[in-house]
Amino acid sequence: MCKRKLRGARVLLTGGSSGIGRELALELARRGANVCVLARREEALRTLVDEMNALRAASFSSDPEHFYVVGNVCASDVREQAVAETLEQFGGLDLLINNAGAGATTPVEDTTDELACELFDLNFFSPLELTKTALPALKESAASQENKERGIRPLVINVASIVGVRGTPYYGVYGAAKAALIALTDAWRAELSGVGVGFLTVTPGTTASEFFDVLREDTRRPNLPAHKPAQPKAVALAVLNAAEKGKRRIVPASSSAKWLGWFSRFFPSLIDLLMSGCAR
Repeated sequence: MCKRKLRGARVLLTGGSSGIGRELALELARRGANVCVLARREEALRTLVDEMNALRAASFSSDPEHFYVVGNVCASDVREQAVAETLEQFGGLDLLINNAGAGATTPVEDTTDELACELFDLNFFSPLELTKTALPALKESAASQENKERGIRPLVINVASIVGVRGTPYYGVYGAAKAALIALTDAWRAELSGVGVGFLTVTPGTTASEFFDVLREDTRRPNLPAHKPAQPKAVALAVLNAAEKGKRRIVPASSSAKWLGWFSRFFPSLIDLLMSGCAR
C-alpha cells in the first residue's frame, strides 16, 4: 500500500453540495487540502465553501482559498472548466474525487432507454471523461519531486455503491452503472500503476443523505431487511483515512453493506434467495 498525505494536496471534488460529498469537502479542509468543489446548486456550494474557508482561516493557512464551480458534471465544458480552474487556482491537481451520482428504483423491464442512458451518463461516463481530462495533471503530480518529498501522491477516488458489487432488485440499471465504474477503476489502477497514479474504489451502502430525495425515478423499492444507514460524516472519514493509508477498495461505515459483499462472495446462493425475497 502506498501511503499519502492530504495536507497541501490539490483536490477536485464532484457532487459536493450535500451528503457524503459535503462531508468530504469539510474534512479535506480540516486536513489542510486545497479544494475545488463542483456541483449544480450554487447557494449550497457558497455556504459550503464559506465554511471551508473559515476552517482555513482558523488554521492560519497561507494556501489559496477553497472555491467552487457551478455546473452539471455530465457536460463536457463543465468538466473541462473545473479542471482548468483547479489548475489555475492551485497550480496543479493531486486528488480527483468522482462522487457525483444519482439513482433510480424501478424494475429493469420498466427502465426506459432514456433513464438507462441518464444513469450511465452520470454514474459512469462522467467519471470516465472527467478522469481522462484530469489525467495529464495527475501524471504531472506523480512526476513531481516536490510532491514525493512532501508525501503527496496522486489519487482518483471513485464513489460507487454496494449495489454495484451485488445486484439488488429495482436498483438494476443504477447498480449496473456502478458495477461498470468499479470494473473501470480496477482496470485503470493496473494500467497506471507504473506512472504512480493511484485509484480507490468506494462502495457505500445505504447512507443518511439526499439519495432517495433526488431519485431519477421511484416506482418500486426492494423489501430489504431493516438496517441502519451510515452517516455521511462517518463515510467521509473512512474514505479519507483509506486514501491516506493507500487502500484500494473499501466498504465504508456500514456493517450491512460489508455483510452483503462478504456473503455475496462466499454464499452466493444464499444471497440469491434473500434477493428473491426482497423483490416480492
